[in-house]
Amino acid sequence: MKSNKILNLGSLMKSSGMFLVVGLILLFGIGSTYSLLVSKSDQVMNSFSQGVVSVEIMESFDGQTKRDVTVANTGNVSAYVRAAILVTWRDASGNIIGKQPELGTDYTLELNRTDWFMQDGFFYHRAPVGSGEVSSVLIQEARQLRPNANSQLSIEILGSGIQSTPSLAVEEAWNVAVVNHRLEVSP
Repeated sequence: MKSNKILNLGSLMKSSGMFLVVGLILLFGIGSTYSLLVSKSDQVMNSFSQGVVSVEIMESFDGQTKRDVTVANTGNVSAYVRAAILVTWRDASGNIIGKQPELGTDYTLELNRTDWFMQDGFFYHRAPVGSGEVSSVLIQEARQLRPNANSQLSIEILGSGIQSTPSLAVEEAWNVAVVNHRLEVSP
């Protein structure tokens, strides 16, 4: 009977060792799987900068003649640009006088109609202007033809721009068409 107990004790030791080995395998297996499923990656910071569109009118003026009027893109994205040309008479204090100057009689205005087109009171530059770049010349030359004792001719250019992409934005905002990355008169 004694040998029977020794065998049972040895068998118990073998099965306990086996349980211990299986338990350790399960413990490490579950722990490793859990750590793989729960592990976190390093945080990634994505900084997005907003596109800024701003324009500045560039011109040469000698007191008599305005020349080489362009629109500079001073923003950080490519933009389409347009300009309104306001021609008025002003008195000595700078106030606008009601009578409208007449083209050909009171002043001359030589425009670049190849790179620019007119629609809805604005002149549109056909090609987008890159950041830090300048448009083609809009006004080649403008000057007063006859002196007026009570007033001075004033030719003001007001520029604006809109980001060139997506093209749908410029089409909707300005009612123009974009064809092959160039502005065209809206149909």
